[in-house]
Amino acid sequence: MRVARRPTTDGVTVETTDKADRRSSVVGRPSSVVSTVTPSVVLLVLSLAALVFGVASTALASRPAPETGGLGVATGGILTTYFLEPINYEDSGDYYDQSNLLQYTNYTFHHGVDISGGCVAGVNPVYAAADGTVALAQYINDGYGSQVALDHGYNVGGNSHYTYTFYSHMGNRNSGQSYIMVTPGQYVFAGQLIGYQGNDGSVYGTCGPDPGTHLDWEIRVSDTALSYNIYMRYGATAASHDFYTGHQLTYGDPYPDASVEPGPFSGGGNPTDTPVPTNTSVPEPTWTPGPCGMLFTDLPDTHWAYSYISYLFCHNVVSGYADGTFRPGETSTRGQFTKMIVLGYNWTLYNPVYPSFTDVPFDSAFYQYIETAHLRGIINGYADGTFQPGNAVTRAQAAKMLVLSHGWSPFDPGYPTFWDVPPDNWAYSWVESAYSHSIISGYADGAFHPEYSITRAQLSKMLVLTLQQTR
Repeated sequence: MRVARRPTTDGVTVETTDKADRRSSVVGRPSSVVSTVTPSVVLLVLSLAALVFGVASTALASRPAPETGGLGVATGGILTTYFLEPINYEDSGDYYDQSNLLQYTNYTFHHGVDISGGCVAGVNPVYAAADGTVALAQYINDGYGSQVALDHGYNVGGNSHYTYTFYSHMGNRNSGQSYIMVTPGQYVFAGQLIGYQGNDGSVYGTCGPDPGTHLDWEIRVSDTALSYNIYMRYGATAASHDFYTGHQLTYGDPYPDASVEPGPFSGGGNPTDTPVPTNTSVPEPTWTPGPCGMLFTDLPDTHWAYSYISYLFCHNVVSGYADGTFRPGETSTRGQFTKMIVLGYNWTLYNPVYPSFTDVPFDSAFYQYIETAHLRGIINGYADGTFQPGNAVTRAQAAKMLVLSHGWSPFDPGYPTFWDVPPDNWAYSWVESAYSHSIISGYADGAFHPEYSITRAQLSKMLVLTLQQTR
């Protein structure tokens, strides 16, 4: 499900072909909302904006619920449709607002949120919003798409209801492939990987002619426990994500989030005795073949970088070591990262007769990759004529290499984002450019630590985030 044009956080405009008539302005300012809806909706929007956000959470039997209301955001990306947004399907009726109060609307509204991670299906991970039992896990190749339902039990976030979350578009409508990674009856923990964003067959924005990916994520509550079946979502009342996640994701809220990151995940579930028995044992990490047959003995599907590494594996950028490991926590070298960049962009390899660097001879395993990157101006050596391919690549070096490889310009915002990368630092404009394109972030103390080495998992994420950008 898609909405009208929306500028993303990196400046790329996302468009739709199937919902352009459902909305005439971008959510983000109360004035734009008021100008596009009926008077009755205006009153509703203004009343919603005046409500007090959130309530204090209560302690649950399994573990304390976080102050946000018990649920983490299930996936990351651009918000393309908000909860309560007018829509010409679904239905009108009751819903629970951001203060957990029952409300009614007479216009047809979107019962969940759409979060788009990009253009490539099967790459962007989807996580369990809280502890719970998998009530439903099926593939339906229709408008609603693949569906997972999780039962989080009673009183999540102190809501005094039975709480369920629903995840759809977790398959590829073009190929028929399902990206669901859980099974009915399985017990999952908050933040556990349950699958990947798929697509609903819609061509939109900069992803055309290919379909863009997104997750339709709904929260529904009921006064009684639901039976597990394919119609169970219709037996519960839609609830605002604002109450549970601490984010403004409701249509008409002042300055709703334009994009979100997954989490935070802090449990929050209290599964009850429902029609499918609950498996309360802690699931072991699995090493079953993943996307494209990927199987590394040290990379379970619960690893935070699994989706990024699998993307690179499927595009023949990484292959791991001969012993079957990937070594995600191992520091990456300058030679290794140079090779990853060249393979990621599928550049034609350059194989000159004479080497450009004294320590990268013709018979080096990295020779062609380093020469190719050097030819394209991505790397330079040191004053002594060496490249030092075996040295660990630093965070600053990686930022500069990625900015240059994607053709971005150095950027000077006028004031440094990180206190330890001031304007007179050699990496300043490269780090700022990388930050402006959302491929790097800093530490809690406001530092970037440009001299720190970087792991293979971290570089995999940075490279994928760069490759998936269209400008």
